Amino acid sequence: MTIKNMKIPLYHGTSSLFLDSIKNEGLGKINIVNKHDLITPLNEIYQILKNSIEHWKRNGWYVENMINQKTSRASNWQHGQVYLSPSFQKAASYAQSNNYGSEFVSQIIRMYNELKKNNLNYVMQNDYINSILDKVYDPIVIKVSNLPISILECEAGLSINEQIDIINQSLDIETECQMLNFRLISPVFSEQYEIIYL
Repeated sequence: MTIKNMKIPLYHGTSSLFLDSIKNEGLGKINIVNKHDLITPLNEIYQILKNSIEHWKRNGWYVENMINQKTSRASNWQHGQVYLSPSFQKAASYAQSNNYGSEFVSQIIRMYNELKKNNLNYVMQNDYINSILDKVYDPIVIKVSNLPISILECEAGLSINEQIDIINQSLDIETECQMLNFRLISPVFSEQYEIIYL
């Protein structure tokens, strides 16, 4: 028998910054990296840090991967889309470690603050980033139930059936399946999700 819907809930970690957009447009409708041209400020800030601070010359490879939106079977540096985990713990950890609910946005602001701390000259031209600087947002997890498999792709390069089989056979999804994430390829609306405040 072909499975059409996920038997278990999936979780997305983010922040209250995106709640209005999610409620109005649906979870996964907007790619914020593209919509707000976020690669430009990340690249500009990184070039200044790399040319000024030794640490960034040696350890900036992951930012370069983010700028280039690289992906492989071992790692995924593509941002802006919505990813869902079978592990609530993984989604909650993501939400709590990214103050702005997005790894990409949080990285820009961390690096921008480092520029200021080191008195390195840069004027933030991105209106979206300027609008959220110095604001505080609450971490949230969005629980999505009964998702159609047809709107999911596997992040790690497995086939959708392989990944679902591994999850279904797991004795402890929370610990064994944290890396088995899904990319959402079509938006999800309010009747399909629940918002959990952390």
